[in-house]
Amino acid sequence: MKNINERNEENIFNFFKDVFTFATFSFCLALTGNVHAALVSFDECPSDCPASANHQPKSSVLSLQDSILSAISISPEMAEIRATMNVDKAKISESKGAWLPQVFVNGASRDLVSSDNQDAESYGISVSQLLYDFGRTTNTIKQAETTAAADAFRLQASLNTIAEKVTLLYVRANRYQTLIQVAEENIASLRSVEKLATLRAGAGLSSSSDVLQAQTRAIAMQTSLEEFRYQHVLAMRQLAILTGIDAASLSTIPEAFNAPLAPFNTDDYDTLPAVKAALTDKKSAEYSVSRAKAGHMPSISLRADHSYGQNGSSAESSWDDHMTVNVSVPLYQGGIVSSQVEQAQGDVLGAQARVNQEKMDAQQRIDSFHDDWVGAIARKANGEHQLKAALKTREVYRNEYTLNARSLNDLLSVEQDVFQAEQAVTSATFDVEQAAVSYSISTNTLLKQLRIEP
Repeated sequence: MKNINERNEENIFNFFKDVFTFATFSFCLALTGNVHAALVSFDECPSDCPASANHQPKSSVLSLQDSILSAISISPEMAEIRATMNVDKAKISESKGAWLPQVFVNGASRDLVSSDNQDAESYGISVSQLLYDFGRTTNTIKQAETTAAADAFRLQASLNTIAEKVTLLYVRANRYQTLIQVAEENIASLRSVEKLATLRAGAGLSSSSDVLQAQTRAIAMQTSLEEFRYQHVLAMRQLAILTGIDAASLSTIPEAFNAPLAPFNTDDYDTLPAVKAALTDKKSAEYSVSRAKAGHMPSISLRADHSYGQNGSSAESSWDDHMTVNVSVPLYQGGIVSSQVEQAQGDVLGAQARVNQEKMDAQQRIDSFHDDWVGAIARKANGEHQLKAALKTREVYRNEYTLNARSLNDLLSVEQDVFQAEQAVTSATFDVEQAAVSYSISTNTLLKQLRIEP
């Protein structure tokens, strides 16, 4: 019996031991998994990762199309214009409401000034319907509709403005990114010259001053590199503010901006959003003139009444139904209508002046950007010839310096020529793209080229 009890106690002890061991193992496994997950998350987090659950990682590569769409979506200017367009829709509905029946409920209770001090009560419903007012209401509706159309064109112009700001910053960032690569390549080339000068100085073929000269030139080029990096960071930060996206790098500029510019005819100026908005403003002003002139004409309306009246102490009361046609003819209003007509006619003249100004500004911009594009194309071609000659000269000078037939100053001078030629080609290349972007904005074709539907 004693052996059986001892065996049972041993079995119970082993059971609890196994349970404890399994629980301990599970806890350790879970703890290890959590630690591993934390380490993985820490490794995936960039170096500037804030301790926040709302952290958004940087976009790896940002395209020009995505940049423009994102900038449009967060632009306060676009939100303001959309709010204005909603107001325009409400004004159109308000203007159209003049053609709908007007329903009123009337009621009154009053003491009559009489010897018997009787009072009277009356109440009822009336409906009034405008029949004709010689174009006053119709022109008010048309004016509201054209105002809404003008704001729609201003919306298109604002889209183009946002796209231009984003695209020019995009081109600027790519410009300095390319210049950074040019400077880095030039520094690498200068380092190879320094290494060559060191080998020659060690062999006694030249003095140690050659090494110092090569080092000094490389340090000077490093200064240019840091300036390019600063300008690149600045452009990227400005782009991040406009788009709301902190991109790590940018895609290349679309090839559409390297194609020849499409000609723009004089007849096409009426298709530009700013010109169309000005033309629509003029049309709205013309409707305002017609509406003001209608103030001299009568208005005709129909009124139906269903009312109940009761005389205080008398038991007499009745419902009364009647329908009337009202004609209101203005005879004299102190010159108000004539002044309104003059104001509206002045607005028409002002709107026409704005149309002419918008066309003139558009022509100046288009011609200027076209000339910039032509000049940049010429500078790019000349820079490419200069770069080709400088690269060939550098190769010859390096071989001659190795053979002690050329001084280090000559070699460093041609290294500078190569850098200046590469910088000139890079600047001209992006000047071509920048002029093409501005030309596309001025001709209202940028969004079409990028396949962005407004």
